[in-house]
Amino acid sequence: DYPVVKSRDNIDYLTQNAKKEASKAGAIFMDYRCGVNDSHVIIYGHNMSKSKIMFAQMTNYANRSFYDANRTFEVTFGDKKYTYKVFSVYSVDVKKAEYMAVDENIPSGAAFVDYMNNTLAALSIFPVDTTVSENDHVLTLSTCTHTNYANGRFVVHAVRVS
Repeated sequence: DYPVVKSRDNIDYLTQNAKKEASKAGAIFMDYRCGVNDSHVIIYGHNMSKSKIMFAQMTNYANRSFYDANRTFEVTFGDKKYTYKVFSVYSVDVKKAEYMAVDENIPSGAAFVDYMNNTLAALSIFPVDTTVSENDHVLTLSTCTHTNYANGRFVVHAVRVS
């Protein structure tokens, strides 16, 4: 359980914790362009695999049995708790267009639906059984991984179900 913080950019919390103290682990932080109630919220965190903190456990979603057993998870924003269902997981090179789109372009409306269902869902290493609609809220979790790429990211997309 970590607090989700937000800054004026996506740099501050890479090297400081939620209390704004210097930290190699950084903090779990929301993309500065996102708001809690946006249709697409992006949250970043370091993959501290040796100490098993921050987003270190997130790459377990690459394992089918873990994926199947952990399709839903809860996130609390302020005083509201939301449940999300994972629909797409994959690793990608940070310089590839697919990741740049996650990081830089947050579409809305029909473009949001198309992007979620035909771009991001198509990247999933497991079959997708969820269709995102225009009124849905999608949470994207992103962390570093060097399993398949020198400068890779492991990404989990989940749709809010309650």
